[in-house]
This record gives sequence, structure tokens and C-alpha cells, in this order.
Amino acid sequence: MGLPFLQRFNRQRLGFNDAIQGRFHFGAVGRISPVKGLETLLEAMGRLDGDLEVVLDLIGTGPSLDALRKMAAELGLGPRVRFLGFKKNVYDYLAHVDALVMPSRSRNET
Repeated sequence: MGLPFLQRFNRQRLGFNDAIQGRFHFGAVGRISPVKGLETLLEAMGRLDGDLEVVLDLIGTGPSLDALRKMAAELGLGPRVRFLGFKKNVYDYLAHVDALVMPSRSRNET
């Protein structure tokens, strides 16, 4: 039982259908606001070849959610971008992504 089996099992358990299995999954988690730079991420998804098997899962809510949904629709991203909303336990969802992306426009330096 290697990692591919566990990813397949976790994807099924989370309710992701068979049509998305085998695709490369990007994931982004956090408050959906302008400072997060998610518009840049959607623009990058829009530039990818439509034949590439790539999915982006956005986990979170925030003031930019409606604008991002509209942008995804305008870019024709359809099922390639999924807005999953707030999740109390993101760890299960992170376990199914192949790469976590964090396109923030700033960072907190303490």
C-alpha cells in the first residue's frame, strides 16, 4: 500500500469522483482575499494547455470568493478549479493534493 493507493483512497473518501483521479492536483488553503494573490494563480491556470490533466482545489472563504468564481468562469476553467469552501480539518484535503501553492503578495516578517 504505497502513496498512490492512499491518495486514491483519500480522494474517494472525500467524495471526489473518478473523473478527476489521475490528474495532477494543486491545492491552496486560506482566507480568500486580495493579499493572497489567488488571481495570479487563476491566470496561470488559464494559460495552461487545456489538454493538461490539472485541477486546482481552493479551500477557504473570504471577501474575494465571488470575484474569483467569476474570474474562473470568465477564463473557462470550469471543472479544473474547484471552490471547496471552509473545511474544519484541511489535513484530509491536503493529503490528496500533489502540490500546495501559496501565491501570496506579501509575507509576514516577525
